[in-house]
Amino acid sequence: MKLSNLQIVLGILFLSLSLSSCSLFDNENPYDEQMKKDRKIIDQYITDNDISATRTNSGLYYYNLNKGYGTKPASGSIMEIKGELYKLDGTLLDDSLHRVFLADYGTLTYGITEGSLLLNEGGSVNLIIPSGLAFGENSGKYNDVSVEKNTILRAQIALQDVRDKEGQKYYETAKIENYLQVNEYMEYEVLDSGVYKVVLEEGTGEAIGEDIFRLKANYKGTFLDGEEFDKGQNADFRMQEVITGWKIALSSMKKGERALILVPSHVAYGFKGNGEILPYSTLVFEIELLETY
Repeated sequence: MKLSNLQIVLGILFLSLSLSSCSLFDNENPYDEQMKKDRKIIDQYITDNDISATRTNSGLYYYNLNKGYGTKPASGSIMEIKGELYKLDGTLLDDSLHRVFLADYGTLTYGITEGSLLLNEGGSVNLIIPSGLAFGENSGKYNDVSVEKNTILRAQIALQDVRDKEGQKYYETAKIENYLQVNEYMEYEVLDSGVYKVVLEEGTGEAIGEDIFRLKANYKGTFLDGEEFDKGQNADFRMQEVITGWKIALSSMKKGERALILVPSHVAYGFKGNGEILPYSTLVFEIELLETY
């Protein structure tokens, strides 16, 4: 299991607090002390491996920079990166690193975000990320590999694409339609906000509409690749608490209906994601509407 969003947020919070506050009794705060230790380790590493690297003001190291000739990310840009992630000692953490994120919000670690922003679309770079710009004092599992506190990371990243909001919607629509084609769902309906619906089993009566307060349903949630992230039986929901994509789909359903719902990220969890659901994830739900209240 990967380090949780909470761990990442806590790491960034620790970084922010460390930069803004110092002990009344020490000349140097723990963050700066650790960054100095990391710098010595990294400097020795690049010397031993004959690497010509540049160090940024934050402490990030980069080398083999190919800036690329495509679109330069700006505020509001949605960035798609791919690459590999290692510990400094070469231990592989992720050989298929793939993240889509809002440039203003960042991704995974501060160091990877900063490194990505060095690039234009089509560019690539190697990074050495001190622990304070990685997971800090947090420890845990990343893809079942133990990550100790104050772990220095290495990364190879490429900026695959830079999109705006409309471009992201178009991109996700294309993925949804490809999913439907590959899985041979020939009959489907396009609802508001780009939500797609495939009726698997007809219900009875009229569509429940938007004025329902509570409902009961069986459901399963997966990503487009089929990986399951959630499911429930006889689950009770308040209509006001579900994601917008569910509201759109449920209002079109009849009691007893079972349907496949494909929800683009802008009416799901958007640029923030939610737990194991990464930012800009298109979601697939199989929903059976049991009861309304």
